[in-house]
Amino acid sequence: MFIRKFTNPDIDTLMTWVDNPELLFQFAGLSWTFPLKRQDLVDYFEYSDRQSYMAIGEDGHPVGFGEIINDSNPSPRLGRLLIGPGTNRGKGLGVQLIKLLVAECEQVYNPDTVYLFVLENNMAALRCYFKSGFKVSRDGHIKIGGQPFSPTALLMSLTLKP
Repeated sequence: MFIRKFTNPDIDTLMTWVDNPELLFQFAGLSWTFPLKRQDLVDYFEYSDRQSYMAIGEDGHPVGFGEIINDSNPSPRLGRLLIGPGTNRGKGLGVQLIKLLVAECEQVYNPDTVYLFVLENNMAALRCYFKSGFKVSRDGHIKIGGQPFSPTALLMSLTLKP
């Protein structure tokens, strides 16, 4: 597997992977609505300051998507991680994708730590992140949507340098 910069033709692939509202919420939070609209994604990728990547499998087909976000936080954060199509999930591809994205972070930003957020009830993603070496940060719980019944996102971190 390798990663390459995301391009506009990849939008159609990404849209086929997100085939239900629950998956969209896990993948993108409240940013987009289901069903995905191509123009919304075109606009997002055209104006986003995030670095978006597509993971390409051994057969040359896309198998994953992820972003590196370098906002005001002193360390980069991974976001919108997704393995697709659904038949590829649960095969260890997420761990490979994360390894490649972390290596890209190291090359571009040389950080001490890499972060990500995950919904606390997304058990498959949590297992993947734990296998990748991430740990839950004690001070990083946020409510998505700000309501008492809203799901909680956990901040996770991967220490690269002691």
